Amino acid sequence: MIRVALPCLRFPQEERRIINEHGFITFPQFLDNHYISLGKPQIKWLQKQLQRYGCGFVEFAVAPDYEYEQMRKLKNQYPHINWIFPLHSVKEDFSDFEWVGMPYKKERRDYDLQTFLKITEGKKRWFLGVWEDIDPHVLLLFDVFRKSTIVYSCGGC
Repeated sequence: MIRVALPCLRFPQEERRIINEHGFITFPQFLDNHYISLGKPQIKWLQKQLQRYGCGFVEFAVAPDYEYEQMRKLKNQYPHINWIFPLHSVKEDFSDFEWVGMPYKKERRDYDLQTFLKITEGKKRWFLGVWEDIDPHVLLLFDVFRKSTIVYSCGGC
C-alpha cells in the first residue's frame, strides 16, 4: 500500500488526527528538512524537532540534502527513524540508507525515473515533492510520496 505524506506544520491537532485516521502521515510523523523551500537544509530546526518529538512520534525524516556527515550523524543518533536519503545525483552514496527519495522536479536531479528505479532496486522509494497531477502508475512505483500542493491550501506552511 502506498502512503502519502502531507508536510504541513500548521494543521490543527484535530486535522492531524483526521489525516492520520485516513492513512496519511503529517508533522511530526514526517519531518522535512526544508531544503527546497528555503534553499538549504534546516539542520538546527530538524534537530530541535527530533529532540522535541523523537522516539514514538517521528516515523520518517528527510536527511539534510548534500550534508553527508550530518545525514549519517543524525541517522546514527536516531536509528528508530526511517531516514530518507534525498538523491540528487547518481554519484551520491546512499548505500547505508533503506529509504531513497527522488526529487519530483527534474532540475533537482541528474537522472530519470528509469535510472532511479534501477539504482534503487531493493531499497524503499520515496517520491519527494510531487507538485502537480501525475500518472497514478508512476506513483505506484514508490512506497511513499510527499504531496506538496497542500502547502498552499493550509496557509503557507
